Amino acid sequence: MSEYGGAQKKRAKGGERGHHQQWEVGALAALAAAFCSKVCKSDAWLDRKAKRCQKEMWKAHKEKAVPGADEMVAIFKHMEGTWDRLSTLAYFWNASSPEERKIIFGGQFLVIMAGGGTPASIDDYELSQMVALPTENYEDASKFPIPVYMEYYEGLAPEDKLDVFEKLWVATSETEKSIIYKDLQFFFLQPLQDRQNGGEGDGDEEGGGEEKTPVDEAD
Repeated sequence: MSEYGGAQKKRAKGGERGHHQQWEVGALAALAAAFCSKVCKSDAWLDRKAKRCQKEMWKAHKEKAVPGADEMVAIFKHMEGTWDRLSTLAYFWNASSPEERKIIFGGQFLVIMAGGGTPASIDDYELSQMVALPTENYEDASKFPIPVYMEYYEGLAPEDKLDVFEKLWVATSETEKSIIYKDLQFFFLQPLQDRQNGGEGDGDEEGGGEEKTPVDEAD
């Protein structure tokens, strides 16, 4: 083997090892979370230590690039809490263009809003209705966009963004699904119905994004 070939092979092995080390962090964080929930609750000191370990692992994890959709889903599943997951979805949505939002909305959210029935047609919605979501509540709770997650998402093609949203929806808890469903009604379904009825909403509908208060039991 030539010197060049040997160097290439060495770099390839190093890259593979780096990839495994990167996602080892996620596996350890998930293990720490599982251990903490099942064992540590009976020992306050052990509980604090395990949570600190988990927090440190995820802090390191947030600094590493996301290589693909499966890894993003794994990260999403083991985020610290409901607000972390919901804020991630909101920031991903806001990072999409109106055209991309309409693709995501028609391919995923209309199915959710149908609740098992026949989804409405995406043609009922205008591009101007694909609005950004408010994120003030998340920011007030110190839930800001994670640069490496945003860099991953923003680099995807529109159809791949839809794929990510579909997979992340599956990964949400039932409580989180309920919150998302209410937000979809508040921000998208109600304005459409008001427009079709020739009126405007009064903005006092219960359960919209402004009232987003995930319960502690969600995790």
